[in-house]
Amino acid sequence: MNKQQIRARQRARELAVQAVYQSIMANQPMVEVEAHFQPVINKDKMDVSYFVKLIKGVEANLQEIDTAYTPYLDRKPEELSPVEKSILRLASFELIFCPDIPFKVVLEEAVLLAKTFGAQDSFRYVNGVLNQLAGKVRVYEKAK
Repeated sequence: MNKQQIRARQRARELAVQAVYQSIMANQPMVEVEAHFQPVINKDKMDVSYFVKLIKGVEANLQEIDTAYTPYLDRKPEELSPVEKSILRLASFELIFCPDIPFKVVLEEAVLLAKTFGAQDSFRYVNGVLNQLAGKVRVYEKAK
């Protein structure tokens, strides 16, 4: 992937985290959230197909995703901030359903999202949870 493609994917993740957040906060289905993001999608230099894959994938696999990362939390899931929950859901989807993306890339991108959108130390928490999940769902990759 070249730098432009990498940046387009990063931008897709940024908007996808915002879409997942909006879905949580407004209790809206992704189809409505996606419609809300349409003006931005049309003007933005992002990987639109990846954005759609992320938001639809999170919605379609929400129960499995939440079940996957929950054992690694140090608090009840309902005590997570909506931003942390959005990032954990998005990155967990990538870890579980996108094996073509190296787990280190998923973790690095999640940390960047947490630094951008989360509270001061959110990135440490998100990284810790996802690193443990990666140890379970990407065993073959972490063993290298």
